[in-house]
Amino acid sequence: NVNATDNRGNTALIWASHTGRIEIAKLLIAKGANINAKDNNGSTALMTASFYGHIAIAKLLIANGANVNARDNCGGGTALVNACKQGHLGIVKLLIAKGAYVNIISNDCDGTALIAASQNGKIGIVKLLIAKGANLNYINEDGDTALIIALQSFNTDVAKFLIAQGANVNAKNNNGSTALIEASKKGKTEIVKLLITKGANVNSKTKNSRTALMEASEKGHIKIVKLLIAAHANVNAKAKFFITALKLALKKNHTKVVKLLRAAGARE
Repeated sequence: NVNATDNRGNTALIWASHTGRIEIAKLLIAKGANINAKDNNGSTALMTASFYGHIAIAKLLIANGANVNARDNCGGGTALVNACKQGHLGIVKLLIAKGAYVNIISNDCDGTALIAASQNGKIGIVKLLIAKGANLNYINEDGDTALIIALQSFNTDVAKFLIAQGANVNAKNNNGSTALIEASKKGKTEIVKLLITKGANVNSKTKNSRTALMEASEKGHIKIVKLLIAAHANVNAKAKFFITALKLALKKNHTKVVKLLRAAGARE
């Protein structure tokens, strides 16, 4: 029985797709294996091949009727999402060419294929997805965009590209954080400069009323502090418990930042 399953719902074809055994996959298909059979998590052979980067098997499965937009039971993941997560550019190209939806929403990757690629720093895939119509500013359940996710994940090249493509630089996630706040926190001077040039609000606040200047001051990122002050960041903005950028810099003993803030008019 070529469609028998193990205790996890895997068929022989799913296992062949997992391990990259194309000759076995061909034989199973010739003997009537169900191309679109799903395991207990709802994953198909194509999803499995896409995750593990077996492009020859992916081509074989598609040629024999595999559903490129089938979704699993664990958040609605697809073959495209799997390939984007793992950085398999060739498979991403194949799936899109065969009709994979680039804007399908999946909780499995915190939103979309673009968010998955941005989170994992897959710049080639990010470029391809946008060229194929991916929604640059999709907001996931956490309020994050691909740009915010890229910065949270330290993926500077992806962030630069997204900004250049017109990503919303003032989008806020559910915590009220913006791309500028994330970049300031992570010490990404070049990104901060780019965001300011693109119109990022330097005085935007999180739900706790933290600003980009506060984040940069607490971390001692003096170049970013200079950029934010030059862009008219409020040096006396107050967060919860009357926290200011100056108080944060003093607490962390960032003496150069303290001097800079005081010169700009900051008060304790």
